[in-house]
Amino acid sequence: MLSKNTVIELWHELEDVPFVENPYGQQFLDVQDGWLGFPWGTTKEQIWSWFNNQFAEWGGLDALLYDNPQPDRKFRVETPDGILEVYAKHEGIDCEEDYPGVYVDLCTIEEQKAGKVVGDLVCCVEYDSGNHRLQIVPYADLTADEPSFGEDCNYDGAVIPITGYGDSIKL
Repeated sequence: MLSKNTVIELWHELEDVPFVENPYGQQFLDVQDGWLGFPWGTTKEQIWSWFNNQFAEWGGLDALLYDNPQPDRKFRVETPDGILEVYAKHEGIDCEEDYPGVYVDLCTIEEQKAGKVVGDLVCCVEYDSGNHRLQIVPYADLTADEPSFGEDCNYDGAVIPITGYGDSIKL
């Protein structure tokens, strides 16, 4: 079984897959080499049936057709220090002028043992549309609403630019 996000991405990809229609209104896959393991000539109903089975846990074909589901925009990673949660700054569509990016929260092992389930903001990785660059905004004082640096941080400034997709972060 595929993940929810994968099925949603494939469903959106299906919109661009060519089909031909016979005189009776039945549609057939029109990709010579097939698509997603479906051979050329597979009916759209057969492909939809596959999607219905893959997405059954989240509402099946009806949810895909009528609810326009979007992929989850967050995930959690367990580390030796605690759970990192990474999530999109904006729920819906990202807007370049509004610094699209992600927040990173940390819920430490000690906090989890004390019953805490939501972490504190550690940093934000975002696109600075004014300077046309990716940047990391750290939050050393996890109770503050503004970027800050702790005494043990050795950053040159409040914002750490990422110089290129393959380059390391300049500190």
